[in-house]
Amino acid sequence: MRKKHIAVTDAVEKCIRINGNSSDKNLDKIEFRNIYKLLKNNSATRKVVLIHKKLSKSRNNSALELFNEYLRSYGINIQELHKESTGLIQGKFILNNKNICPIHSGCKVV
Repeated sequence: MRKKHIAVTDAVEKCIRINGNSSDKNLDKIEFRNIYKLLKNNSATRKVVLIHKKLSKSRNNSALELFNEYLRSYGINIQELHKESTGLIQGKFILNNKNICPIHSGCKVV
């Protein structure tokens, strides 16, 4: 992965798991990792791949929704969200005068 310049991290820095269950649908009091700082300090970053299925029917907390919520806290909105024929959801946002494309692939690695 290093040769391909791929980095992996979790967007959640810490959270509480309710009901003592390890399932991600039981996350509460989510605190995000400082992805903004990582993106801002790594000028070569052009894509962010989000891999996660929707966590709960009662909460909007797919990886894309959580990431979008996080970006909004910095005044950034994902634009041009659309679903590809492959099922991937894509969009873009601008940071440091560059387009960064978040790609949400559900729970399949593509």
